[in-house]
Amino acid sequence: MSIGIKTPLAKITAVSFLSVFSFGLLAYAALDFTDVPTNVAPGAPLTSSAWNDLAYRVNKAVKQDTQVLTVTGGNLNVAGQVKITGGAPGAGKTLVSDASGLANWGYAKTPFVSTAAVATSIPSNSSTILRMTDQYDPSGFFDPATYRFQPTVAGYYEVSGTVGYNGAANAGGAHTLYFYLYKNGSSIAANSRLQDGYYVGAYTTSMYMNEFVYLNGTTDYLDMRFLANAFTGTAYCTAHMVLVSP
Repeated sequence: MSIGIKTPLAKITAVSFLSVFSFGLLAYAALDFTDVPTNVAPGAPLTSSAWNDLAYRVNKAVKQDTQVLTVTGGNLNVAGQVKITGGAPGAGKTLVSDASGLANWGYAKTPFVSTAAVATSIPSNSSTILRMTDQYDPSGFFDPATYRFQPTVAGYYEVSGTVGYNGAANAGGAHTLYFYLYKNGSSIAANSRLQDGYYVGAYTTSMYMNEFVYLNGTTDYLDMRFLANAFTGTAYCTAHMVLVSP
């Protein structure tokens, strides 16, 4: 269903989507209902009876959700709440338009993820995914089961992480620690630190990383990993990810 309006003299007001529409005065109406009321002629002035019939048919079509109501040449005011179930609704989302005006549910605020550390055992000379749990993740971009960041919004993200490492006592000998950022299973950034071989007791150290990376909003994902090329230890990692440019 669509309503074409010629020379409107007042606004159109809808009390709600589930109540009869009450219209201001219109000079003419052109209709393309599947079954046009017999007492309405396209381009002719509307009688009181025709107007009531039109309001009934508009309300019926909207209730059935089988037609599209198009209003041109004026305003549509809704006094009450509007429910839109299409376009991926979710808590905290607002309607976001694309370049053509098509709206979907999205986040008005910049998506942000913060994780808390979970102890990760680090074996000798083996790159290991760092375990974390979501601390703040309203968008659901972090999976605490796989320890992956996988946003559903495409764009450039700033990703930062801090890892604390408790190295076990060793028999001496220098060794290197590596803190990695992986994208889709491949390393895209790494920081390293050489540990002095003269100290043979247990030790604690930390490393930091900050990177910018593009994620496509569908299949791309990130995780963080740690490697000690000799001896063993325990790592604790926290991370943050924020969308900086859609």
